[in-house]
Order: sequence, then structure tokens, then C-alpha cells
Amino acid sequence: MKQKEKIISGVMVIFFIIIIDQLTKFFITDKKIDIISGVLSFRYLKNYGIAFGLGENFKIPIIIINLFIVIIISIFIIKLDLDKKVYICLFMVLGGAISNLIDRIFRGFVIDFFYIEFSHFPVFNIADIFIILGILLFTLYYIISIIKLHFTM
Repeated sequence: MKQKEKIISGVMVIFFIIIIDQLTKFFITDKKIDIISGVLSFRYLKNYGIAFGLGENFKIPIIIINLFIVIIISIFIIKLDLDKKVYICLFMVLGGAISNLIDRIFRGFVIDFFYIEFSHFPVFNIADIFIILGILLFTLYYIISIIKLHFTM
């Protein structure tokens, strides 16, 4: 993938994720909406920590770590020549991380709202979905690559 194409497509994916995530957070503010009664609802929640609400009292270190992760992923994208599928995974993670970083810097917390009512699963948002999806697809891609490499030797 050419450098210019990589950057343009990546910026488009990142902006798409940020726009969708920030719009959903804007519209859900201070609301509770039942999507599927007893199963899924939108509940506005201020998350001052990281995953699962950990680290609530460490706002500045969390922002610094988040910035560090964004910078490292950006360097990988710019410097390494990877498969297009890997870039898409990294752009998904980067888009989600940047959107949550925007919340942390400008609001002081991340807005979460997807609530799975029948479980004790933590409340999450669109950015979290893209981060997890990007990581899972990245992992799946490399597992499949290793299996293919093993069987073609």
C-alpha cells in the first residue's frame, strides 16, 4: 500500500469512528433508552477510569498513557510496510483511542452508554467497540497467517 493511500484511507477510517462515537455520546447525554427491554439499553455513564472503571483517580497518567499508545500505533502505521488488513485493524484501534482521548481531555471522563442488562458486563461505547474489534481482527489475522505459514512449509 502506498504511503499516501495508507494515510488518506486511515484518516478517513479514524474520522468516521470519531464522528460516529462523538455523535452517539452527544445524543445519549443524560438519557436512558431501552432498546430491547431486559437485554440492552443506553444509559449515560461518566467513566473516569480506563477499562472496567479502573484507575479513576489517575486522570493525567491515563491521558499520558493514551497519548503514548496513539503515538506508538501512528509510528507503526507510518514506518512499517504491513498488509492492508493490519492497517485497517490499527486504524480502528487508533480511531477508538483518539475518540476516548478527546473525551478525557475535554470532558475529564469518557462517556459510556451501551448497557447489557442481563449481565454484569461493564458499560461501553462505540470507540470501545472499534478498539476491541481492531484488536480481535488483528489477532485473528496473525493466527491465520501463522497457520498458513505452518501448513505451507
